Amino acid sequence: MIEKQSKHNTFIFLSCLAFIISGIVLFSACADSQEVPPIVVTEVFNIAGEELIVTRILEPTPTPTAVPPASESDEAVVLDLSFVRTSVPGIDPQVTNDPDGIDLIENLFVGLTRYNHVNNQVEPALAQSWEVSENGHIWTFSLRDDIFGYARASAW
Repeated sequence: MIEKQSKHNTFIFLSCLAFIISGIVLFSACADSQEVPPIVVTEVFNIAGEELIVTRILEPTPTPTAVPPASESDEAVVLDLSFVRTSVPGIDPQVTNDPDGIDLIENLFVGLTRYNHVNNQVEPALAQSWEVSENGHIWTFSLRDDIFGYARASAW
């Protein structure tokens, strides 16, 4: 009888120990390994001859982690745009005058070049450089290699 109770107590003890160890492992896996302690700022103000001490606890801004560039085997990227209104802005570049529509058009229709209104110069966008033939009829654009989503074409 005593031997049976001793085995039972050992079983209960080992079960509790296994439960505690698994809980510790689970909680340590969930903990943020890069946790930054809060910043404590204390300021002393003198107002009408009375000293006032103000202490604030600030949470530091988290450092974003770099996301590796997508490979060709990854799924398509979905761009979700939000507007502060109920209607979708027009995206016809010929007729829109809405600021939200203009922002959307500039992001959707990226050109080979863009016009810099500050210095009145044409600058590269998708094209890294371009050449114009002597007669002005043939324009040859060299596309950038670092743009995601645009296939390189030898001739258009």
